[in-house]
Amino acid sequence: MIEKKELTWIIIAIVIFEFIVFFPNSNTLSLRLIFVPIAVLLTNIVTKKYFSKYYNIKIEHKIFEFQQYGWQKQAHYKKPFPIGLVLPLIMTVISWGFLKPLTLLQFEMKNVPETRILRKRGHYRKMEINESDPAMTAAW
Repeated sequence: MIEKKELTWIIIAIVIFEFIVFFPNSNTLSLRLIFVPIAVLLTNIVTKKYFSKYYNIKIEHKIFEFQQYGWQKQAHYKKPFPIGLVLPLIMTVISWGFLKPLTLLQFEMKNVPETRILRKRGHYRKMEINESDPAMTAAW
């Protein structure tokens, strides 16, 4: 289920995604071309949501954030900086559309232990999340 805050970030990501994809040649826009990046982004989100249930984790998408700027523990911002909004736009404009970084969204995961215990996959799954569970979800 997509929550209201998550839907807001997805809409913002779609707008930025459209700008990045069509930046240097905006005179050749057509309605069909506008829906292609939207379909790509929404397919990515829906497949991750669907297959996260297979790995018994709940995921929530949000904009890519940057919080730690050094190696020390105290080297971090109080509020995370939304680098997923700024960096792709800057790189696209500076390179005049040659570089198109589409790293806009990230997801956070939560364990769902109730279904993890009940599900069999050759053997009973562990109570905790394996490292491969979020990795396989992100690969989808």
